[in-house]
Amino acid sequence: MMCLFSARTELLPHTDAELHRAPGQQLRDMAAGMTRSWNPLLGSIIALWQPESVFPLTIRSSVPLTPWPTSTVTLLGDAIHAMSPAVGVGANTALRDALALATQLGKAARGADLVSSLHAYEADMTAYGFDAVRTSARYGQQRIGQAPLPDPTS
Repeated sequence: MMCLFSARTELLPHTDAELHRAPGQQLRDMAAGMTRSWNPLLGSIIALWQPESVFPLTIRSSVPLTPWPTSTVTLLGDAIHAMSPAVGVGANTALRDALALATQLGKAARGADLVSSLHAYEADMTAYGFDAVRTSARYGQQRIGQAPLPDPTS
């Protein structure tokens, strides 16, 4: 069983650096303190956490990008569209990238222009990849207190 306590950074009593240096006992005590006014059954569960199993995890998402000039170097998966685990589609999106890239590389191997094939991959991948990032971020805000993505119009 996994149990997660999540809060936006500004609501936590410590910085990311302090959280990453803190021992599990301190992190468990912090979660217990921050949930003290919640249902007492939750406090009972937190009290059972084994301190050596408690650790901080900073969740960040990529910010959607505008297209860039295609070259013979490209990206896939978290290297281009890392996302919150709130929806659980990061690995699936990376697998979709791998298939799309392999398909375009196959076209290049059969004579299509490599850079044009990679451009087609990047155009498709950034569309569905950053759609997944935005969806994950939106659910991350609702479910695990993730900060919203920056507004692309500002």
